[in-house]
Amino acid sequence: MEFIYASELKEKFQVFGHYYNLKLKGQLFPSRRVADIVDRNALSTSGLQQSLPQAVVIMMNPGSSSPADESYRPVELSSRRLLAADYQTDWTEIKPDNTQYQMMRLMRLRNWQHLRIINLSDLREGNSCTFAKNFRRAEVLNKQNPHSYLHPKRQPELLSLCKNADAVIAAWGSNAVQQEQGLACIELFEKEGIRLMGLPLDKPWYRFASPYRKDQKLFWLEEVNKQLDTKAE
Repeated sequence: MEFIYASELKEKFQVFGHYYNLKLKGQLFPSRRVADIVDRNALSTSGLQQSLPQAVVIMMNPGSSSPADESYRPVELSSRRLLAADYQTDWTEIKPDNTQYQMMRLMRLRNWQHLRIINLSDLREGNSCTFAKNFRRAEVLNKQNPHSYLHPKRQPELLSLCKNADAVIAAWGSNAVQQEQGLACIELFEKEGIRLMGLPLDKPWYRFASPYRKDQKLFWLEEVNKQLDTKAE
């Protein structure tokens, strides 16, 4: 399998997302609710919200991805507003990161025009150890973790984002701080009859989609592509 580099991928695809800052007892946590990757030639920005993604990939957290416009300022949301969804979704273009480039490779391989990335937690942090610390700090401030789609009030939104996709792929790695969210996600999807694809490790973990090494990236692509081929038969 040929490894496609970022310079070529970003000519074909672009990424949009919804960022926000979650306010918990006066402390702000930079967050991202969703990221959608689209084929530049197939889908306009104005048609993004009406489009249904061919696949949804569920990962650990949004990492360090950031808006392309450095002057962009995300909306500030309390837990109540986030859980009630009584705010206007504000889409902005994203500067792609390595994980999103890996998703573009999968899209190119499958000839997909629209892929959605969501996460077990919305909290933005590129370093996994620092993310775990931020996750625990947020949990002390609000033990129900409103930044997670596995919060009871956000589960209907999670299902609505996934239910019409041809494939739902788990790729959230194995960060111990998210064991409860991983188990809850698996149980919810089993209950709803949604098949989770991906490369399983010890439950509830799935192999991360974009490891550091190129050969490992290719391995993930090859194995997930085989699963998708089998599903289509």
